[in-house]
Amino acid sequence: WHGSRTPALDCILHYGTFATILCGVVLLRRDDVVGRKWLWGVLAAASVFAAIIGLGASAVILPAMVVAAAGVVQGREFIVRIGSALVALALGLMLIPEWLTLDGDVGRMNTVFKFHHQSWLLLGIGAAALLSHMWSTHRRTAIGLAVISILPGLVYPITSTGPRLAQRFNDPPPPTLDGTAFMDTAHLRQNHRTLKLEHDWRVIRWLRNNTTGTPVIAEIPTPRGRYDWNSRISTFTGFPIPAGWASHLHQQRRLLSRDMVLERIRDTKLLYDSTDPLEKRRIMQRYGIEYVVVTHVERAYATPAGLAALDTTPGLKRVWEKSAARIYQFTAVPE
Repeated sequence: WHGSRTPALDCILHYGTFATILCGVVLLRRDDVVGRKWLWGVLAAASVFAAIIGLGASAVILPAMVVAAAGVVQGREFIVRIGSALVALALGLMLIPEWLTLDGDVGRMNTVFKFHHQSWLLLGIGAAALLSHMWSTHRRTAIGLAVISILPGLVYPITSTGPRLAQRFNDPPPPTLDGTAFMDTAHLRQNHRTLKLEHDWRVIRWLRNNTTGTPVIAEIPTPRGRYDWNSRISTFTGFPIPAGWASHLHQQRRLLSRDMVLERIRDTKLLYDSTDPLEKRRIMQRYGIEYVVVTHVERAYATPAGLAALDTTPGLKRVWEKSAARIYQFTAVPE
């Protein structure tokens, strides 16, 4: 990777919760972790030098890895060694996207995301292990570190969740742990139409309650490259569809032909747009589609004539309908 690197300060701020805990452990157990004073001087000098020559976050990560590795080797208690090992592994994962990126990525966005997601989990487990050990040896300090590190980290989810929901949805739900509750009331604006997500939620519930296994379903693909209400029925049922969001498929299925992905997307769109019932039947047979859904989303992107032709397609019948939502079931018939 030859582009810009993560600034050291951004790295410290992003991982501040863990950094605070780890610094506390190092200061309290410095004889176990890094007992040689000269080594502290070398690490500090190396960090300053790395920052000056533009290594960015590497100036913070590399010295921290050395300290964590020392904890693995010199730590007296098992929990200190295993906690330090998890932290060292996490820091190594953070270091990789500073220098390498996956072919086909958008810059290094997805490489950073994938590696940092894993490092965040490892840091959380490692820091918790070290904090629990500190609790048994320096309880007051552990409480202070927990308050200093964790409470500021709660500011963001508490203060940002509401505004983010209001930005995304016209009518966001009240606070809840139900990840589907937003569909009861939320509206989205797409393709110059207001989409009521309650219709999608009804379809999702029906498919969950009235099908067995993992039948292939069809839902209309939205325009490529846009972040919108795409693959929503598949997402909330777990049922496969012929093709998901094009950008992710191109990035994450690099071994597949680009033409194969585009063909699947075109065929799914054609299933909704075509006025030829036999062509619709051939598409469903080709991909093994068992259910076809129609809600406000399909009406926003498909042609009215194509949607009307679903009712005359051989082997396709309506099995459920409520308001603007419909579900068709396909039974293969001879050509």
